[in-house]
Amino acid sequence: MYEPLINRPMSKLLLLATLSCLVYGCTTGTTTTDVDLTGVWDISMAKRDGKVTKSLDQAEINVIDTARLASNLFTAEDTVTYSLTGNSFIIDTDPPMNLTVRDVLGDTLVLKARLNAHRYDMVFVRNRK
Repeated sequence: MYEPLINRPMSKLLLLATLSCLVYGCTTGTTTTDVDLTGVWDISMAKRDGKVTKSLDQAEINVIDTARLASNLFTAEDTVTYSLTGNSFIIDTDPPMNLTVRDVLGDTLVLKARLNAHRYDMVFVRNRK
């Protein structure tokens, strides 16, 4: 009898590896520019220490231009400055928030960070409204 490809163990492993590459980016060393980030980004998925978390469900980053942004990820009420060097995305809060841009694919922004002794993986989608 015919067994569907998805039920075969190696096929499942290959599918999982492919999906991981799509979500987290297969390449390293890619760089991004400030222009890539301009716009409003809404959180699509967040993991804390490898587990999906709902605590960031309303997170948003509004990158205003090549030097300023606003976000509800921190307590600043106004805009703050940021710098982007290669994949290092540093938001000038107190203390500075150090993020790594894993990938920017069209309207999808993948970030990672270590904040308050926790590892975060976040996927944002550009808000086109």
